[in-house]
This record gives sequence, C-alpha cells and structure tokens, in this order.
Amino acid sequence: MMILVIFIIILVLLAQKRLLKQQSEMQEIEAAYQRELLQASIEVQEKERRRIAKDLHDDVGAMLSTIKLGLNQIGWKVRNLEGVKEGVKETKGLLDDTIQTIRRISKALLPATLEEFGLEEALKELCEKMDGASEEIDVMFHNEGEITRLEIPKELALFRVTQEALNNALKHAEATLLEVVLEIRGEDLDLLIEDDGKGFDMVQMNAEQGSKKGLGLRNMESRVSLYGGKVTFDSAPGKGTRIKINMPR
Repeated sequence: MMILVIFIIILVLLAQKRLLKQQSEMQEIEAAYQRELLQASIEVQEKERRRIAKDLHDDVGAMLSTIKLGLNQIGWKVRNLEGVKEGVKETKGLLDDTIQTIRRISKALLPATLEEFGLEEALKELCEKMDGASEEIDVMFHNEGEITRLEIPKELALFRVTQEALNNALKHAEATLLEVVLEIRGEDLDLLIEDDGKGFDMVQMNAEQGSKKGLGLRNMESRVSLYGGKVTFDSAPGKGTRIKINMPR
C-alpha cells in the first residue's frame, strides 16, 4: 500500500513538473510572439518614414525647386516693375523657407547620417542641431571608448530613443543642460541621456502608465528590449532626469 502511495505521489509530482514546463514554454512562445509583433510594427513605421522622406525629398522638393526657378525667370523678366519684383522676392523667400523645412523633416524621418556614418555621428549631429535651435539650453554629446558600428536596427532603435528623450526634455523639463553620453564597455554599450530640469515623480509615473508620458517611457523600453537591452529611469521633482540604456553589442 505504501509503495502504491509513493508511486502515485511520484506520478503527481512528475505531472506537475511537466505542466509547469509546458506553462513556461507557452509563456516563452507568447513573449517571443509579442516581440515579433512589436518588431514588425516598428519595421513598418520605419519603412513608412523612409517612404515619406523619399517622397518629400524627390517629389515635393523637386517641384518646389522648379517653382523657384520659374519665379527667378519671372523676376528677371519683370525686373523693371518694382511692385511685381518685390512680390516675387517675398515669394522666393517663402519658398526657400519651405524647402529648408522639407529638408529638415526629411532628415528627421530618415537619418541619413545614421545609415552612412553610424550612431556616434548621428547622435553628435542631433545634439548639435538641438543645441543650435535654442539659446536657453545647452545640448552636449560625449563619447567614451572606441565606438564601432552596430547592426542598423540596433543603431536606429538607440537613435529613436535618444531623439524622443531629447524632445521630451526640450518640451517639458525646463532644463538648461542636456547631456548625451555614448560609451562602449567590452561587449556592452551604454547610452546616457541626462538633464538638469524639473524632473518628475517616478511613483506617480508608474501609476499613470496609460498616460501619454507613461506610454512614451514604455515605448523606449519596448524598442530597447527588442535587442536584449534595458532602460533605467531615475528622476525626482527638482532633481532632473537620468535615462540609462544598456545594450549588448
């Protein structure tokens, strides 16, 4: 009788172990499926950005340049009519501004520097542009260690996260200094984005995960986690914000 009881207990334990293993495998399959869905969604977004950037540069930009040439010819023909000449000059100025805006949007959608020269140069260019856009805040970039190229999807994920973090800081942090530090340590890459702004309450932020700001932080985590990385947020009211990303190379 005792042997039968022991045998039954062993069977139950084996069945429980098998069930736990199956549950673990199902969870892994579900997690992998969710990662594939997220990666597919991001790839679709980036593909659409590329298409829009190409259309802006090739089609709209070319049409505006043609219009500008036409205005130049009109301006030359009516150069003795001061009123018309002044109108043509003003219109040309507006066209120049429009062309520059389209180029800026196109570069933001498709970071050509990233594809051609890599993450380091792209982040440096991004910080320089943001630094030049405002006299009220300094945006600085530093690199530590020998920075080598990563796979394009990894570089793009890190670039987009940095872009979002800097934009959030410029809009909401009321900071005077923004720093981006890129560091290679062995097989790991660290990316630090730090500001001296007003910061935010981490506890409240975690409680408001469905809010726009909470979703922004979760989007950063999702992008980085696709490539085995981790994002750490450190902030408090009046203490600024520190975002640290660690990712295997």
